[in-house]
Amino acid sequence: MNIETYGIKAKQAVKFLNVAESNVKNEALIKIADALNENCDIIIDANKKDIENAVKNNTSQAMLDRLTLTKERI
Repeated sequence: MNIETYGIKAKQAVKFLNVAESNVKNEALIKIADALNENCDIIIDANKKDIENAVKNNTSQAMLDRLTLTKERI
């Protein structure tokens, strides 16, 4: 799935979540948290590549600190 598809799906989800009951929203948040935990290593590996590119582009240290993901931040 490409980034545009994710954006379209996110917009569709917003319409649904705006009218969803709290228990449905809570269940969605739990599923999101589970997916983040399950894919944490993949996310961190991808982030390392992003940070390497940011360093090559002379990104400030403050911005690098904000962009850097760890298991705790995820």
